[in-house]
Formats: sequence, structure tokens, C-alpha cells
Amino acid sequence: FSAQSNTDDFVLRKIFDSSKNKWNYYRLNPRLYKASLELDNKSKDNVENLSHDAYEFIKNNKDKLDDIVLQLILNN
Repeated sequence: FSAQSNTDDFVLRKIFDSSKNKWNYYRLNPRLYKASLELDNKSKDNVENLSHDAYEFIKNNKDKLDDIVLQLILNN
């Protein structure tokens, strides 16, 4: 997944850098620490672990997420 993600990011950055909306590109790439990487793992434990990882990502990226929300509000 990493190689594909990096390629997507590179292409999108080039597209946005060449447009008037260069500051409207945000890439959020949370890591899974407790949750399984298996895409079809829908066990109760894994759903709880996904929730934990999401909460930690939000907590650790609050400033960046607040900035994104502000940009969405201002550009709406």
C-alpha cells in the first residue's frame, strides 16, 4: 500500500502545485498501531482497536485537523 500511496501523493501534489488551489491539498495518513492491517478483519477487538487508533490520530493531529476544518468553513 505504501508505494501506491506515495505515488498518489506525488501526482496530486504536482496537480495542486500547478493550480491556483495549491493550498487545498491535505493528505491524512494515519498509522495503525493496535488495529489489524487485514482489510476484512471485522472482529469486535479490531473495531475497538481501529477506534483507538483513530482517537490517537485525532488527538495527536488536532492542530492540523482544526486548520483543515477552518479552511473548509472559509472556502464554503
